[in-house]
Amino acid sequence: AGSWALVSFMRLLWTLLTLWLLAAEDLSAHRARTRRELAPGLHERGIRDAGGSYCERNDACCAGRDDACTVPYLDTICYCDLFCNRTVSDCCPDFWEYCLGIPPPVAVHKGCDRGGQNYPTGTTYRENCNLCTCSGNGKWDCEQHACLIDGEMIDAVNRGNYGWRAANYSHFWGMTLDEGIRYRLGTIKPPPVVMHMNELWGTELQRVKISKEPKSIRSPKPLTSKET
Repeated sequence: AGSWALVSFMRLLWTLLTLWLLAAEDLSAHRARTRRELAPGLHERGIRDAGGSYCERNDACCAGRDDACTVPYLDTICYCDLFCNRTVSDCCPDFWEYCLGIPPPVAVHKGCDRGGQNYPTGTTYRENCNLCTCSGNGKWDCEQHACLIDGEMIDAVNRGNYGWRAANYSHFWGMTLDEGIRYRLGTIKPPPVVMHMNELWGTELQRVKISKEPKSIRSPKPLTSKET
């Protein structure tokens, strides 16, 4: 009787453990489905990196719904299952052409070319002190700050015969001219009134100097014939 009771208890314990595992798995799947179903679409503002290979590179075209049929996409993931092709799309950019053989139903953002590679919309890089961003029309949109180090100007100076050579100080690279004036020159930028002052030359400069001399050291006025 004691052995039978132990066997019954073990069966009951095993049944409860099985039910608990099934419930946990179902809850996990439900949470995963909820996250995917509630997530915003990947291409609400158009497809980025439209020329990228995602489903094709991984040879992934999954039937029905398969939440594991994913590929890394920029800073998130995209899907290559048929379920992705719904109103709120989370398909990979090449899903429609590779898996369905049709053009994508959403707008496509052209990438930007640089150094023989194509980069998706929103990609950024720095060109010296200016930040460049890949716009939706396939062109790089770069800031137009004057940089503290100008390579073209350095080359132009060094090609000339000026008696000196310009150097490229790498620790100034990436700084704007305004940052150099504010943080590196050790001086405060003059106010606009001073910046717009003109230099004085010739007789005008001499007149200013004479007007500022003390009367005691001015040259005596020459006597006329009447005064003598």
